[in-house]
Amino acid sequence: MPNILVVDDDKDFLNLIEMGLTSAGHIVYPARSGAEAMRALQFSKFHVAVVAMCMPGMNGLDIITMHREQVHDLPFLVITGSDDTDLIHAAMKFKDVEILFKPVGPLEVTLAAERMIRQKAQVDPAWVKSERLRLTEVNG
Repeated sequence: MPNILVVDDDKDFLNLIEMGLTSAGHIVYPARSGAEAMRALQFSKFHVAVVAMCMPGMNGLDIITMHREQVHDLPFLVITGSDDTDLIHAAMKFKDVEILFKPVGPLEVTLAAERMIRQKAQVDPAWVKSERLRLTEVNG
């Protein structure tokens, strides 16, 4: 089953997305801050990370930037309600980054995360092997 990191400082939204992904059969690791996400990324492997763009302290772009300095193959799904085009464009410059705009629910997040995992697997078959991802579980 795919491992998905979900990062948001909004506890209710985090729980909602976690429940949606879990009910779709994914293993979810919730994080309530950028620092918590960076610790999880350091010690665990994920197939995709779902991150809120706007959070106090370390935002979604900071997480992507810091992680990409070390590892280049993790897809990021960024969720935002912000209209800060500079921040959004900066995130979109990275490879394997998609943006979802709020309002968004668990179904949209689940479908987008699964699509990103399938796309990454098609582009880089070695990634599938290295992550021990079974596409049949993602494809249903």
